[in-house]
Amino acid sequence: MDAWLYRYNSYAHSGSVFAVLGSGFGYDQFAGTLTPAKPLKTKAGKKYVVSFFCDQSVNGPSYQADGFTDVSWNGEKVLAVSGYQTWTYYEVTVTAKGNDVLSFRGGKAPAYSFLDDLKIRLA
Repeated sequence: MDAWLYRYNSYAHSGSVFAVLGSGFGYDQFAGTLTPAKPLKTKAGKKYVVSFFCDQSVNGPSYQADGFTDVSWNGEKVLAVSGYQTWTYYEVTVTAKGNDVLSFRGGKAPAYSFLDDLKIRLA
């Protein structure tokens, strides 16, 4: 349980479901990774914008100081977020190879990363 979807309106950026990266029960200090079950149906050569909101504040500034979220596109890190922060908007533009793989890695208890409102659109 190092990455999962959670339903709790008070913690979500919008709606009621958000992603959590980091050990759900504090059993370990491994970062969690979320990635879609299947590659994205993208078109080679096209540019896409990946946008999302990230919150790394749930356990306060001292515990969240080492918090991080890395965004990877086909295994290559394209964005790195670190440290304590409340809900913040991010976006990164990527170039598709076709059937691309997007992943988010982060957390590492006692720090947790919350992700919400993920969107992928043509640039």
